[in-house]
This record gives sequence, C-alpha cells and structure tokens, in this order.
Amino acid sequence: MKHAFSLLVFLCLSLLSTAQIDLEKNYSYDELKAFLDKAREENNHKNLADVYYRLGLFEKEKLSDDNQAYINFARSREYYQLIDNQAQIFVVDRLLIGKFMDSGLYSEAINSLTKMLEEYKDAENPSMKALLYLDLSKAYNGKGDVESELRYQNLALSQNKIAGDKELEVEILLSKIESYINLSELDSAMMTTNSVLASLIETSGNNVNTCKALLKKGEIFYTQNNYENALASYNEAREYCGSKSYSKERLSLYDGLSKTYEKVKEYDKAYTQVKRYSSLNDSILNYERLKSLNNLSYKYNVQKQKKEFKQLELEKEKNLELNSQQRRALWVLGIGLAALSLLLYYTITVYNQRIQANKLINKQKEEINAQQISKLEDDIKLNSMQSMLEGQEIERERIAKDLHDSLGGVLSTIKLQFDSVQNKVPLVGEVRAYNQAHKLIDSAVDEVRSISQNLQPSALENLGLKAAIGDLINRFEGPSYPDIDLQVYNFPDNLDKMTCLYIYRMVQELLHNSIKHAEASEIMIQLTKDESELVIHFEDDGKGFDPENTRKGGMGMDNLRGRASYLKGSITLDSKIGEGSSFLIHIPHKNA
Repeated sequence: MKHAFSLLVFLCLSLLSTAQIDLEKNYSYDELKAFLDKAREENNHKNLADVYYRLGLFEKEKLSDDNQAYINFARSREYYQLIDNQAQIFVVDRLLIGKFMDSGLYSEAINSLTKMLEEYKDAENPSMKALLYLDLSKAYNGKGDVESELRYQNLALSQNKIAGDKELEVEILLSKIESYINLSELDSAMMTTNSVLASLIETSGNNVNTCKALLKKGEIFYTQNNYENALASYNEAREYCGSKSYSKERLSLYDGLSKTYEKVKEYDKAYTQVKRYSSLNDSILNYERLKSLNNLSYKYNVQKQKKEFKQLELEKEKNLELNSQQRRALWVLGIGLAALSLLLYYTITVYNQRIQANKLINKQKEEINAQQISKLEDDIKLNSMQSMLEGQEIERERIAKDLHDSLGGVLSTIKLQFDSVQNKVPLVGEVRAYNQAHKLIDSAVDEVRSISQNLQPSALENLGLKAAIGDLINRFEGPSYPDIDLQVYNFPDNLDKMTCLYIYRMVQELLHNSIKHAEASEIMIQLTKDESELVIHFEDDGKGFDPENTRKGGMGMDNLRGRASYLKGSITLDSKIGEGSSFLIHIPHKNA
C-alpha cells in the first residue's frame, strides 16, 4: 500500500513537470503551490510568470489577502518582462495600479495610469487605451471629480468603438450612467441605461451587467418619483442579481426595494427588504473591515518605503566615510521605526476596541429596534382588528334595526293585509296560490326575525350572556342539528356590555364552524370562572382540521383571535383531522 501511494505521488509530479498552467482554468491553492515548486526547480520563466500571476488572483479573490496578492503580481511582472510578454505586463500593471485605488491613493493611481498611457500612445491597440481611459475615469470618480470622470469615459468609448469590444462598451456605459446620475442629468442617464439593456439583450450579455443596468433604471425612476416603474425595474433586476456572497448589487436591490415600497406605503414588504439589506450589509461590512485592515497595512508600507527611499538618497549624497554619522542615522531610523510600530500597534488596538464596542452598541440598538418594531406591528394589528370588530358590531346593529323596523314592519303589514282579505272574502282561503303566498310571508317574517336576532341578539341585552347563549343554542334544536350541551359553573353575571358581546360572538362563531364545516354530532360548551380568569371551553366531535392552516387565513379565526386580543385574552386550540376540535379561551377578569 505504501509503495502504491509513492507511485501515485510520483505520477502526479511527473504530470506537473510536463503540464503548462492554464490561465483560464481554476486551480486549488495546493495545485498552484505544486506548479510553483516545479517551475522553480526547472527555472521556467514562463511557468513562473503564469503561476505567480494565478497565485496573486487566488490570494486576492479567494483568500482576501491583498498584500500577498500584489507581491505575487509584482513577481509575475518581472518574469513576464524576461520573456517579453507585453500583453500580460499590461494586465499585471493594471492590477498593481488597482491596489492604489483599493487603498484610496487616487492621485498615485492617476499618475501611474498617465505614465502607462504615454508608454502605449503609439501602440496600435485601441482596447488597451480604452481600458486605461476607463481606469482613469474610476480614479477621478474616487477623487470626486465627476467632470473629468465623464471626459475619460467618453475617450474610452471612442477607443472602444475602434476595438468593437461589446462587453467593455457595457462596462463603460454603466459607469457613465452613474456619472449622469451624480450630475442630475436623469434623461441622459435613462437613455444610456436603455441603450445598455438593448445591447445586453442583443448580445445575450451577462447577468451581472443586466442586474446593474436594471438597478440604475430603478434608481432613476425612483429619483423621478415614478415608483411603479421603479418597482418593476427592481423586481426585474432580482432575476439577474443572483445569490453571490457580499454582492453589492443585491445590497443595492434590497435598498431600492425597501425605499420604493415605503413610498407606496407597502410597509410589510419594505420591512422585509430592510431586514435583507441589514443582514447582507453586516456581511459586507465584516468583509470590508478585513480589507480595510489590509489596506491600512499597505498604506503604511508605501509611506515607509517612500521614507526609506528618501533616506537612502540622502545617505548616498553624504560622505560614505562618515561611519559614525551613518551609525547614528541608523539608530535614529531604528528608533523611529520602533516608535511607528508602537504607534501602529496602539492605533490598531484602539481601532479593534472601537469596532468591538460599536458591534455591541449596534447589536443592542438592533435588538431595541426589533422589539419596538414588533410592538408597533402588534399594536397596529390589534388596533386594526379592534376597529374592524367594532365596525362590524355597529354595522350589525344598524342592519338588524333596519330589518326589524323597515322590512319587518312591511312584512307584518303585508301579513295583516292578507288576513284582512281572508276575512272579507272567505272563499279566497280555498285558492292554492293565496295559501302558498300566505305561508311564504310567514316564512319571510320568521327569517327576518332570525337574521335580526343573529345580527343583534335582543336576549343578550334583555336577559344577559348565559340566557343569550342558551337562546342561541335553542335555535339549533332538531334532528338536522347536533346535540349541544351547555354547562355554566360560577360564571359571573355582572360583565360589561362589550365583554358579553365579544364572548357571545366567539361562541356564535365556534358553533357556526362546528355545524357548517366540521359536521359535528355532539358539541360541549363550558362557561366557568377560574380565580382571576373567565374560561370558555368549546369542544366538538367533528371532522377536525390542521391548526397550522388557521394561521394562513380565514376571517372566522382572525375574528376569534381579534376578539380575544381585545379582551386581553388568549386562545389555545387542539385539533386533528378526523378527531374533532377543542378550543380553550382564557379572559382576565377582576372580581367586582
């Protein structure tokens, strides 16, 4: 077994010794290290250049170690110079200058890019010039010089027209849209955005650029207060933004959606987007903090290198024979570096402490905000439900009075008229149609009386809650209705009107559900008082249901919960399909 493993390792190393690294293929870190060891052993300049270049990309993109990445980029450039690969030198130089922009050193980036433009001014490669002009526009953007940024974007476009690179054209136009927005030239921004989207559709462009263009379109519509079109653009962008970690496009999407939903007063959707934005933003902030620490270290090293370079120039000008002065200078330099190191250590320590403190404060604020938002949502929901229930009762009372006073009176008058006709014309009682009409009028009078009682039970006001529930149960007597058992134990009579009405409505709703939907054959209702609570226990042997589904809708269950919440009470339900249902309602009650 040991010999077989050794043979396998030997075969892998043999393959690596003959293989050329593919700049487009993805390798693991261990594979790249193996390629590097072999290239060093063979002293193969091309392989060394390619491996250092790929190591730099890996450390930058996968490990977020920018310092080591740019060290490897610099090494790759040295080897590309040895083999005179100008195309890759151009690529690496842009990456190295990108470090200036990542670190906020925009003036240094502009100086380096200007020198590169001078080097390539005679080159017959418009793509290179277009890329350099685009990089310059980004550097001026970092400095806040929007006019210069727009000027170099236009120069990049003019060069790219010669090159005919569609992807680069889209990238330039996307940056140009941002410039127009910053200059408040929204019409130009919208025209450019539509042009980008048309180009992407025509060439089947990548999803990231489509996402960026749609986000810009949504931002423009939002700025113009056209919230409907803004939402349409943002929701269309959602299909292209993907689920990449630390995606600033998705962060912009959540931010745009939350603001727009807030403007159209869809606060639930706005709140959902705010939570998504907050979660993703926290992830990005943690990632950016790591990069900031690396950039801080890089800035320090750059400044230190500049100081050392100046120091070396001064030392060259001095007399090399003054050894004592050189030693003193070295001592001063050592002490200065030690002081700078101590200062940097102290700065980083204080910075870390502030980060930890800010994290703790932000976490506490988020918890407080979450509690306040939750309480506000509960209050709004409760007030809305209370208003709806009170409105229902007012409307029930109005309809009941209208039925009783208007339609009931009319039907009673019609009945008296029919009876009067029969007294005056005895033979009319033998007419079948007359008798059927007379029965229908009696049925209508009874139906109006029943509906009026359901809407506004007079027994509740005249006889009290227990009698009103008894009267309600009596309406369901007969062979087509279930057996209903009402049990009342120590239930108080001195309840206020609104409490009585809401308890009556809850029992009425539960009876209605059991008879109409559960098809129960036996129902038990208990009204009791337990210390400081009123307890309503309702149980049936009907079809039962899935309690989880009651959370998703149903006005009946919503009304039950709303009335219980209004009375500061709670509902506990237990049901299984085919095994009946049980409801236990607890309502706080103080003794009179």
